[in-house]
Amino acid sequence: MVNKKFSKNVSKLSVAALLAAGSLSANAFEIENDGWTFSLHGNVNTNVIHQTCDDSGVSVTSAFLCESSSEGATAVSNAYLPTTFDFGLSTTRNGYDISVHSAFDRGLDTNEAFNVGSGGDEGFRIWMTIGNDDMGTVTLGRDWGLFALDSTFQEQSVYGVGGPLGTANPGNTTFGAAGTGYIFLDRLTGVTWTLPTSDAWVAQIGILQPLNISSFSSGDFSGAETGSQSLGLQGRLRLNFDSGFISTSFNSYDVDTTVSGVTADFRTLGVDVTGQLNFGDLSLTGTYYVSDGAGHSGLLIDAVDPDGNAREGDGYYVQGLYTAGATKYGLNYGVTNVDTVASDAATMMEEKSKLTFGLYHTLTSGMMINAEISKVEAENKAGGEIDNDVFSVGAFFFF
Repeated sequence: MVNKKFSKNVSKLSVAALLAAGSLSANAFEIENDGWTFSLHGNVNTNVIHQTCDDSGVSVTSAFLCESSSEGATAVSNAYLPTTFDFGLSTTRNGYDISVHSAFDRGLDTNEAFNVGSGGDEGFRIWMTIGNDDMGTVTLGRDWGLFALDSTFQEQSVYGVGGPLGTANPGNTTFGAAGTGYIFLDRLTGVTWTLPTSDAWVAQIGILQPLNISSFSSGDFSGAETGSQSLGLQGRLRLNFDSGFISTSFNSYDVDTTVSGVTADFRTLGVDVTGQLNFGDLSLTGTYYVSDGAGHSGLLIDAVDPDGNAREGDGYYVQGLYTAGATKYGLNYGVTNVDTVASDAATMMEEKSKLTFGLYHTLTSGMMINAEISKVEAENKAGGEIDNDVFSVGAFFFF
């Protein structure tokens, strides 16, 4: 049988952390035969989403909000978490626990990830693991990254919608609180080592496929290549204790490109700290990050200013979840700040914030219905402000 300790450590990346954010229970389907275990788990979710638009005439570049319209937008789409089917096969050979996984993260409408480049079918994860008590676990392939893993999966809108991302033309995700408190972790290809620590500690380090910088504020650097001269790095350290946890993670990528005579040459750095305290039925969570060229909203989005310099920024969110019977009531407030420079256009975003109230009711084992109301605001370099309201009602089944 596969070693339970390290299978659990690996699953924390996409399953256990997700379950901790809500009150659902995993109902994984497993078949065991002749030393092999076949498993299937995932989720299906659907939401009705309505987003109001700002009709003030103000524009805020990179805010990803609906501007200059009195119409608003409505969609029937998936939530922040795409629908997922994860097929796994595991065994033990010569003292090594080995597994392979193929996960299909599909949006109900389209299927583009945050770091899309020219777009395409990005909503998948395929990876393998090998490990034991002595060596820990090595994960090879494409799975969730390490940077911002806890801030992403601990936020309440992992089961809901949170901030909008193209309601009028929905993708395979919404924003949740990404871009208003943290940078989305994304699906990344690489090799990650989970060290053989105690149950209280989780320590991980990984080397990753380099990413392209993506800019919504400067046409010169929109999707320009990094040069891929060195691998990306990510790491995560988490301490679990009886009443919660505290964790930190980092990312670092090499940017080396010249576009239209402007050169960007630097190594990015993003660092976060996330903590959670539980007091009976009340759970309090907070996170803070700083970014030097790591982007905002998604990895390497607007990482570069028009002069080719690494763009700095920071952000945080605070969250409270209260459980009353089968229902959780959540309040999440987050802010992302982006440092602008003299050469930035007046419309460049400097600050974006979001307040979300959510209700998440467990109807039966694995089945949740939810409703959220969010107000998202953004301010540009010149002081102009816009705001959108987002209303959603949905159903979520985890198996």
